[in-house]
Amino acid sequence: MRKTKSSIIGIVAFALFAFHSMTAFAEESIDINRHVPSFQDMPLTQLAVEDEQNIVLIDEEGYTLYEFHSDGYVAEFIYSETYSANFSRELSAIVGNDGRIDKFSYDKKGNLAKIGIYTGDKYIGTKGFPTTQFNE
Repeated sequence: MRKTKSSIIGIVAFALFAFHSMTAFAEESIDINRHVPSFQDMPLTQLAVEDEQNIVLIDEEGYTLYEFHSDGYVAEFIYSETYSANFSRELSAIVGNDGRIDKFSYDKKGNLAKIGIYTGDKYIGTKGFPTTQFNE
């Protein structure tokens, strides 16, 4: 029964998030207000907490769409149509149900350059990455 329950929840979750994630990929700029779903209403959030297990939802290409943590934290991963230095889609932002938003910026070579950290619309700070650590 437990295996059937997990399979059904996985199929439902994929169907629920497939359209949402495909529209996120087509965006050039990130409309954060659009990416703040009601995380507590997501069935995988409840399942992760109840089963005390972390759940990662990935798409058919292997990109992480959501992480559901056993402590109730949920993160949505938003990708752009551009590609990074290692030929994978660039991660544009991670939006957490705690109100934190990490926006990713890349240099001209496609290497991660910095992460802008926000709480809602309020800018908190930036974490930079020296370009010499990547592909030099």
